[in-house]
Amino acid sequence: MFFRHFRQWKSEKLLGGVYIPHSIAVISPYKAGKNLSVLPGVVIGKNGEGDRSKTNPTILDNVTIGAESVVAKDVSSNTIVAGNSAQVIKKYNFDKEIWEKTKED
Repeated sequence: MFFRHFRQWKSEKLLGGVYIPHSIAVISPYKAGKNLSVLPGVVIGKNGEGDRSKTNPTILDNVTIGAESVVAKDVSSNTIVAGNSAQVIKKYNFDKEIWEKTKED
């Protein structure tokens, strides 16, 4: 794992393959799957008391989170999410072996 210049990292379950290239990020997922890439300025989950499984999102395998995104909901596998509040912008199509856009720009 590669960690540099981040403010906070809390996770109940971290499966590995996390990449945070630089800059400040506040990252508090309930569970983070394999091969998670977090770009600069991302906020995942929220800090608070109580059951973290209900207040912090689960992020599944092979996910990239775009810069300056705010992730408040669970993220499915093989996706690229971005925005505030983060939404899926691309999903990997295994049949065609390509990334496909999921919303119009």
